[in-house]
Amino acid sequence: MKTRNPVQPLIRRHVEHVAEMERLLFDDPLTADDLTAICGQKSALSYSWTTTEYHAPVAYMLLEHGRTSLSLMRIGTHPDFQRKGHATDLIGQAIKLAAGRKQKYITAMVSESMLPAQLLLRSCGFRCTKTFNEYESTRSADVVCGSLLWFRYDVGQPYRHVPGIRERMQAGLTT
Repeated sequence: MKTRNPVQPLIRRHVEHVAEMERLLFDDPLTADDLTAICGQKSALSYSWTTTEYHAPVAYMLLEHGRTSLSLMRIGTHPDFQRKGHATDLIGQAIKLAAGRKQKYITAMVSESMLPAQLLLRSCGFRCTKTFNEYESTRSADVVCGSLLWFRYDVGQPYRHVPGIRERMQAGLTT
């Protein structure tokens, strides 16, 4: 088995590759200009990491540094390289970074409809701690259009999720 390159900071020449992954993965993709602006924010201390293979990034994540926590703002893996552990490696790097910076926890917000993202976070030790409803205003009333789940990883006391049979079946791990 070929070893992967280590996780490293996102470099300028990889921004276009990450923007292409955004277009493939998300309904609201970040552009190369958006990514450059996010990575260059010194006041927010944004972080970005990439796992490279074949001299181009195959996965990335964007983190934002808060007073007591890191926020996982975005994570993605190129469709050709999914289910190979790249996102797990990136989250592991975020956990090491949070521990090194004496952060108390890492947070992530995920749409209720994004089951793969939820399973990834749970398998890495995140717990769903809150649910928020997204509302869409119409002329007559506000209508709930979806829910966001707030996940949290406690750096000092990690939680290890053991998926139940239903989650393993949905993930294709059990027949």
